Formats: sequence, C-alpha cells, structure tokens
Amino acid sequence: MLAMIEGAIAQPVLTSLDAAGKIPLSDAYHFGYFFYYGTKAVMPDAIFYVSNATEPVTPSQGA
Repeated sequence: MLAMIEGAIAQPVLTSLDAAGKIPLSDAYHFGYFFYYGTKAVMPDAIFYVSNATEPVTPSQGA
C-alpha cells in the first residue's frame, strides 16, 4: 500500500536567466532564459509505504 498527501510529489520548474552579452562581430545582443523540469517528492515525510497489512505505517525510504 502506498499512501501520500495530495501535493507531496510535484513537478517544479527552475528558471535560469543568462546574462546579456554582445554577439561577436555583430551589433546584436543575446541572453538566455532556460527552464529545468523534474519530478520529485517535495514532502517526502508525507509519503507512507506498507508492504504488509500487519505492519505499522512508516514513512517511505528513498522517496
């Protein structure tokens, strides 16, 4: 059995803005706006795993 609170796992987005710079041999400038996506347990203490119904409910390891 796997039990978790809604919102314990999320897909956060990290943004990174690269500094503006001049393109060599040009009058143009550039900058970068990058997005990093991933799925992770944002509240691992709210995810529980039970392998046997007779065992007590414990927080899952490695979530």
